[in-house]
Amino acid sequence: MNKYIQIIENNKELIFESMSNIYKIKIGDNDQRCCTSDNDYILKESFIKSDEHTILQKINHDSIIKYHNYIEHKKKYYLITEYFDGQNLKLFNFKDKKDEIIKIFNNLIKTIEYLHNNHIVHFDISRSNVLYDGKIIKLIDFNTSFCINNKTEFVNDNMFGRWQNIAPITLNEGNTGYFNDIWALGILLYNMTYNREPFHRRSYKFENIYYNKKYEKINKIIKYILGNYLEINISDLIIFLD
Repeated sequence: MNKYIQIIENNKELIFESMSNIYKIKIGDNDQRCCTSDNDYILKESFIKSDEHTILQKINHDSIIKYHNYIEHKKKYYLITEYFDGQNLKLFNFKDKKDEIIKIFNNLIKTIEYLHNNHIVHFDISRSNVLYDGKIIKLIDFNTSFCINNKTEFVNDNMFGRWQNIAPITLNEGNTGYFNDIWALGILLYNMTYNREPFHRRSYKFENIYYNKKYEKINKIIKYILGNYLEINISDLIIFLD
């Protein structure tokens, strides 16, 4: 039996439960892909097949969780990725830490630019899917990600996630594209800044968004993103921050 399946059936430590079961595992140096003995990895056990493993195999970026292996066994799907010793952004309090927010956001924008340059839409950018160890970030969970050929091609069967993180045009018309990640970046920036959702009920009017004068630069970026997300190029946001 495959050694990864043995690890699962031996009931190794379960560290998180969601739509998938997430295990922290160790793989010894008899695995040719390991550079040292007893490396830590994450094993994600899913009951629904996705393209996550295919997408992760195509990319290589320091701020994206790295692919290691993939297995299908008894109608279950197992993705093995690197283990990163960080926590998701929901667990951090960034109150009065404007410079740190900008640093994280700038890094994340460059990471999303890399994905878009490789014709990939993440589609689930949120505080839960960005790990942070106080220095660097790792973008995770490509379960709903998809590839597109250009910015005008839409895929309309990928409507997942919390409604605040989904662009209005997707909720209203079903169209999806690179702009979904740009909209979600604006929502994430707001969440990090104020630790709350920006919109009340299902309204996208700016008058329903709370702003604080202490975060004038961030407020300007948020308004820019949410007001122009259909036309924004990721590179524009990098220049905006710089």
